[in-house]
Amino acid sequence: MAYALEVRIPHLPDDTDYRVRAYVEIWWNAARNGEVPDRKRFNADVLSQWIDDICIYEFLPEKRDFVIRIDAPNIIAASGECYQGCSPRQIDLDFGTTVYPTLLEVIDTGKPAF
Repeated sequence: MAYALEVRIPHLPDDTDYRVRAYVEIWWNAARNGEVPDRKRFNADVLSQWIDDICIYEFLPEKRDFVIRIDAPNIIAASGECYQGCSPRQIDLDFGTTVYPTLLEVIDTGKPAF
């Protein structure tokens, strides 16, 4: 079992790659009324330039959980693991991370986490 060191930061550093900044800007533009972007605004066409680098999570409100619908190929290559179809809780168990509670915080606050 590998453990990851997570560091939360209040905002993106000034030297953040332009692709990351563009993704966050698109995220904010798609967010509405204090809620995370929905599928209509954050669709495959909008996300296509990042498809190898991002995972797509579906929130299941009745379970207050998520399922990973798309696991990014570059993340699979780096970790050696594919979590498609799993809850992010499994990532937390395998790597000692806090993906699940961080995603809940994003849902609850309507703001991205860095």
